[in-house]
Amino acid sequence: MAIHNWTHVRGRQILCGVWCGLLAVTAVVHTKELQDSAPANYVADLWHPLPDNAVLIATGDHATAGSWAYNAQRGSAGFTIAADLLAHGWYRRQVNASLGIETVDRGASVDLEEVIRAVQATGRPVFMTSILNPNLARTFPSYPLGLTIAILKPGERPPSIMEVAAQNATLFEAFGYQGPAGHTGPWAETVRAPYAGTWATLAGAFDQMGNVEAATNARLLGKKYEAPHE
Repeated sequence: MAIHNWTHVRGRQILCGVWCGLLAVTAVVHTKELQDSAPANYVADLWHPLPDNAVLIATGDHATAGSWAYNAQRGSAGFTIAADLLAHGWYRRQVNASLGIETVDRGASVDLEEVIRAVQATGRPVFMTSILNPNLARTFPSYPLGLTIAILKPGERPPSIMEVAAQNATLFEAFGYQGPAGHTGPWAETVRAPYAGTWATLAGAFDQMGNVEAATNARLLGKKYEAPHE
């Protein structure tokens, strides 16, 4: 029975690897078919500020499959967790094995806090494409970094909001994607939203501080990433 179970699990892991590889190839092919640089630029910009050993918890094919392909091509140690797949035991086990962590199998229930703490315990920095659970924001200090959210360990102090805004202004100047102009493919809306979202988040933070000038500047920096009708 033990051998049978191991064989079954191993088979699922191999199947997952093949399936993930096919998704990555599909993402690359799809990008080329669009004849639009926006998706490729998005993935490169997504990883541009992240350290080589970063772990990214992502949602959406553009971020997950795109990151798998991007890091595979670079031979990077960067690792992307598809948040949508964590509800499957076979995928959680594969993530555990790949990152050398232990998380409890709760069936379809996903404890992202447990996953984040386990990854942070290995010394690898954690980033997310979005805060999927509001409770996470109360447990982990965080701040927007490029197209991601940097997730700090409980008790760590994030940079000041002014420092974060300045860092992002520098990052965005170096990004390959500079707005929706000229990008009319089916990914155009999906790709531009995270860029605009970072500046909307910063503007909201400045609003809460009562810093009208900084909030206005943040909105101006994000303006070029808005859709034409906005």
